[in-house]
Amino acid sequence: MTTQTAIEQTDPAQVLERVIISGDLSVLTPKERVNYYNEVCRSMGLNPFTKPLDYLRLNNKLTLYATKNATDQLRRLHGISVTQLEHTDVQGVHVVTAYGKDQTGRIDSAQGAVYTKNLQGDELANGLMKAETKAKRRLTLSMCGLGFMDATEVDTVADAQTVNVDHTTGEVLDERNMIRNADERVWQRYVQVLSEAQDLGLNPKPLRLPIDHGVLVGEGRNLLEQIHARRAEVEGGVA
Repeated sequence: MTTQTAIEQTDPAQVLERVIISGDLSVLTPKERVNYYNEVCRSMGLNPFTKPLDYLRLNNKLTLYATKNATDQLRRLHGISVTQLEHTDVQGVHVVTAYGKDQTGRIDSAQGAVYTKNLQGDELANGLMKAETKAKRRLTLSMCGLGFMDATEVDTVADAQTVNVDHTTGEVLDERNMIRNADERVWQRYVQVLSEAQDLGLNPKPLRLPIDHGVLVGEGRNLLEQIHARRAEVEGGVA
């Protein structure tokens, strides 16, 4: 079985299990990442072609966050309307509380906050509008029972970094995640696993540097799965 065939035959349940356990989408192969992205969109009724979700790295893990397209579509799908907005200022922070209800009559509220103490003119106006936008989008996600971070929050989280991912191929295009040096531990581990696979008669196509860290890890995991399967096959035949 070739590496590509092994990837294509990956059980969706196993992919979901790997993501749930690790909480890190970088452990998936590009193809698995595309499938997972599309499945998440499908489960929420979102159109994946509008890119309602995008990628970010948080706490050294690749995850998804909701874009404006996501909250706009969710608001329409669930008939969510904002019924009231409250504005307050707390120690230089402008806080907006958004109250709303959905088509079933369920009510909820959420807050959006922006530090505006030293802002003036257009910057102040933009800050006030951003706080309101944050509140409305967080209200939408809350009413839909989703734990995604909203795009308006990404810039305010110190460890959060947006990651450029090709939504068609699932390949991570962020240069910061590229493995270029053969001395790096993750590459050396891949070479070791590749050698084990070849010794067992498997014929995977070797990867080449430079390569994205997530792609490399994902391929290594696929090779390990093939190695375990081949060893079980050999041991079963001997028995």
